[in-house]
Amino acid sequence: LLQGGDLSCVIRERQNSNKLFSEVQVLEWFIQLLLGVRYLHKRLVLHRDLKASNIFLKDGTLKIVVIVPGDFGVSRILLGALDFASTFTGTPHYMSPEVFTCSGYNSKSDIWSLGCVLYEICALDLAFDARSWVKLLMKIVHGPSPSLPESFSEELNHILHRMLNKDPMVRPSAAEILKLPYVAENVKVRSLFILTSL
Repeated sequence: LLQGGDLSCVIRERQNSNKLFSEVQVLEWFIQLLLGVRYLHKRLVLHRDLKASNIFLKDGTLKIVVIVPGDFGVSRILLGALDFASTFTGTPHYMSPEVFTCSGYNSKSDIWSLGCVLYEICALDLAFDARSWVKLLMKIVHGPSPSLPESFSEELNHILHRMLNKDPMVRPSAAEILKLPYVAENVKVRSLFILTSL
């Protein structure tokens, strides 16, 4: 199960067993994803298509697939921290409200997509789904954000809701999420485990 393939395959396998991942496992992957997204955003790179099928898993380590401009991909390098992208790109189920409304977007759009991935890992289902494009758009732009299954902590659910805030200005950055006490404590535990395993 954890040896290879993309995250969407791993989630599908888990759906078949009808058993949710533990919060410990979710946090392990979530922290890896936050570190990867922080790395991209520090270099002013927008991913623009973060989704479970663009995240590969090998030996317990997640790797975000990034296709750089010039390779006919969807990632984009911003000119500066205040630059906004405006092209309509990405996978609809993971698109932020600002992408759907063509109102310009920045790194906070990737945070929305990462929130969708976090939800999918926890609930084994898409955060936003509908039978038509219009209904999906309405759900993402105007509908409520989903909550995690009850087996997950209030802290993780609160982080998810901040990531899926309709207002991108209110969404935290990857760096800010890593500093939240609940996440920071788990980063510390993970780092300590790595050091003691060497």
